[in-house]
Amino acid sequence: WGRCHTWERPILEPPFIHRHHRVCTYSRIRHMTARLPGCQPNVSALYHYPMALHCHCSICSTQDTECETF
Repeated sequence: WGRCHTWERPILEPPFIHRHHRVCTYSRIRHMTARLPGCQPNVSALYHYPMALHCHCSICSTQDTECETF
């Protein structure tokens, strides 16, 4: 799905959400590495990123999630 059902009404003023807003976030990840082509010799061509293996709905945590809405 990639979404969480909620009955909360949106807030029309920034930050647009409550701190207890539930979001779809990852619960299990695998750390992956990709090699980027065309990098300069003095720049690392390796890009490290988390790949979600399992997601769930939980309260938005600024420790690992961007919780603001633009």
